[in-house]
Amino acid sequence: MDKFLRGKDPNEEPSTSVTKKPKKIVKKKYDEDYIKYGFSWCGDETAPKPQCIICSKQLSNESMVPSKLKRDLHSANSYQMSQWYPEVPERTTGEDIFQMTDDFFKICNIQCSNCIAVCTDGAAVEAGSKKGFVACVK
Repeated sequence: MDKFLRGKDPNEEPSTSVTKKPKKIVKKKYDEDYIKYGFSWCGDETAPKPQCIICSKQLSNESMVPSKLKRDLHSANSYQMSQWYPEVPERTTGEDIFQMTDDFFKICNIQCSNCIAVCTDGAAVEAGSKKGFVACVK
């Protein structure tokens, strides 16, 4: 019982030695589907880094998985856009929304040709065929 209550003898060698295997570093490859999460790539082809097409932020190679790309796109850029956008007047037209979006793209040096889709909730101001935001984008 005494051997269980006493501390280990500092001079005693461990009976088995545990060797740690070096952690294998896996370099993730860029997948063309990552563009739908808002990311292109930059750097070396053997270890590409994801780069946000909205803010040009570069992430580590380990971040090149859909869940991390989605998280970064929504958290960082939503904050950035909410900080920039002015207060929207109560009565706003699709042209007004387009102008604000165009101004934001110019400030952030974003080319409209990088946009691959437009998503709205279907409100007339957004989806109107003549003066709606979508019509202005086209």
